[in-house]
Amino acid sequence: MGVVTERLISSPKVDASAWQRWLPLSPVDNCTLSSLLSPGMRLVVVAPHPDDEILACAGLLVMHQAQGGEIVVLSVTDGEASHVSSGYWQASELAEVRHLELVAGLNQLGLYGMTIVRLSLPDGAIQQHCASLEQAMTHMLRPADVVITTWRLDGHPDHEATAATASKACMSKGCRLVEAPVWMWHWAKLDDPLVPWHRLFSVPLNAQTVDLKKLALAAHLSQLDPLSRPGGAVLDAAIVARAGWDHEYFFL
Repeated sequence: MGVVTERLISSPKVDASAWQRWLPLSPVDNCTLSSLLSPGMRLVVVAPHPDDEILACAGLLVMHQAQGGEIVVLSVTDGEASHVSSGYWQASELAEVRHLELVAGLNQLGLYGMTIVRLSLPDGAIQQHCASLEQAMTHMLRPADVVITTWRLDGHPDHEATAATASKACMSKGCRLVEAPVWMWHWAKLDDPLVPWHRLFSVPLNAQTVDLKKLALAAHLSQLDPLSRPGGAVLDAAIVARAGWDHEYFFL
C-alpha cells in the first residue's frame, strides 16, 4: 500500500453498501460479456500480486471459460512483502504460500490446470522492474488478446506501475487493454473528481458467479488473517464485501 498524489489507501472513505446504492445512479454504463470478449479471444490477466486476479475480474474469468475462451494469468510478483513488518512470515515462505493461494483460488473458480506465468518480480518494487515486465508481456501477448490489469491510478504503486507497463506492451502488440479499480474503492469518495467515471463500465454477474468469486477470495488465507500483522488483515472487511458485488467494474 502507499500514497500516490492525493490517493491514500487507508480505511475506506465509503462503505461497500453506500457504493452499491450510488453506482446505479452514476454515469457508469453496463457492458455485456460479448461486447468485451468473444469466445475466440484470449483473456490475459496481469496481476501485480496473488489475489488481484480475483479482486479485479474473477467473474470475467468464470464467464469467459464458460464460453470456451482461453485464459492466461500473468502473476507479476509473489506478494512476499505483504507482511514485511509483522515478523509473522519469512518473505521466501510467504512467496510460496501466496502462489499456492493463487492456484487454489483459480481452482475454486473451476479454472483447473490453466496457464499461470509466474514472474516473481520484487513485491513493492515493480516500478524499478518495468523493463522486465514489459519484455515478458511483449513476448507472450498476441494482437487479438484482451488484457486486464489493475487501474493505472489505483493508489497502490505496484498496481499503477503494472498498468502503465501493460499499456505500453498492449500498444506495441495491438491488444485491447482493460483496467480494473481495486484499491480505488478505498480512497475514492462518491462522485470523486479524481475518478473518470465516464470511462468506467460494469459487467453484471449472476449469483453463482458471485458465490464462486467469494470462495476464490477465501482461498487467500494469508491476506485474510487479522492476527498475522499489526494493522489487521490485508484484505479488510470492505474489500471482502466488494468481492460480493453482482457487477465487476472496469476502465476502458
